[in-house]
Amino acid sequence: MKKIGVALWGVCLAVGALAGEGAGEWDLLSAPPGVRSMALGGAGTALGDDHASGVLNPAGLGRLSRGEATFAHHEGVESIERDSLGIAWPTEKGTWAGRWSRVDYGTLPGLDSAGNSLGEIGAREDWYQMAGGGSFRDRLWGGISLNHVERKLHDQSTAGAFVDVGVLARIAAPTIFHEARAGFSVRRMGVGWSGGEGPPREMRLGLATGVWDERVTLAADLVQPQGGDFRPLAGIEYASGGAAFFRLGYDHSLESPFTYGLGFRAGDLSLDYAFAPLGDLGNTHHVGIAWRFGNPAEAYYEKGMDYFRQEDFARAVVSFNRALAADPHHAKALLKLREANQKLQKTWNDSPR
Repeated sequence: MKKIGVALWGVCLAVGALAGEGAGEWDLLSAPPGVRSMALGGAGTALGDDHASGVLNPAGLGRLSRGEATFAHHEGVESIERDSLGIAWPTEKGTWAGRWSRVDYGTLPGLDSAGNSLGEIGAREDWYQMAGGGSFRDRLWGGISLNHVERKLHDQSTAGAFVDVGVLARIAAPTIFHEARAGFSVRRMGVGWSGGEGPPREMRLGLATGVWDERVTLAADLVQPQGGDFRPLAGIEYASGGAAFFRLGYDHSLESPFTYGLGFRAGDLSLDYAFAPLGDLGNTHHVGIAWRFGNPAEAYYEKGMDYFRQEDFARAVVSFNRALAADPHHAKALLKLREANQKLQKTWNDSPR
């Protein structure tokens, strides 16, 4: 078999900048896993409210109350593309999830060991993940994911496996913060690798909360790759009503540290976009679509929250009542129903007669 020598240094540098310092050449594993997390600067260890945040911390899967199917496409520099498909399925015993991602480096000029041209050759990485998360108590969640990665360059390939583990907890906070959470995960604990050294282990510590009647979501992480320095990440999301979302992120390791994003939701479908400038390397664009399914009580609750954020408290009351009709034990719907009734009564009392 011919040994191949390829000038990948420029490609790895470009994608490594997107993934952050300490990522080295492990671009697929180090870049933020979803479009929303990209727009939030890569923060999300304590979010636990979508499938992608469950990749950063598998314990977050335990908080999902509805199923979710996702697709994302990422356009990087040097014509590098990344695609991912994922599904999360909540059950009575916890949430199970599966995910596939691929980085396609396109075609590159290849040389054999004698320096002879092999023409254009292809290079790619594939990442397969199966994960599960569940609740141990009302305030504590845990999760684990099993991962398999394959790297292929022309007719040569390497493969390996590793494990991610994480915990997530609801923490006490002033009443201005809604459901403040702290999360901790250890990612890429190697089980075995063929053909060289595997990806570096990574530890993540995060905080997340909602404020202003959950119109605003705040997330902040500290990330430490094995042998590297702590890297701060932060993101903020503003929900306009329940149909549009505006996002801003910060990643200290990037040359242009700010990332930006938009999201739109119509019923159970959502569309997300993120933009991450990389200075002299160029700009990256990220688009994703998600479909949420199952659990009608939670669907009514989410609709009620949309009306609540729009200050349409009458319709919020109707939606929360429908959620409780579908699930009389839906604690969050009961709590928000009381709040919506109080705000509706105050609006009525304050209105001129």
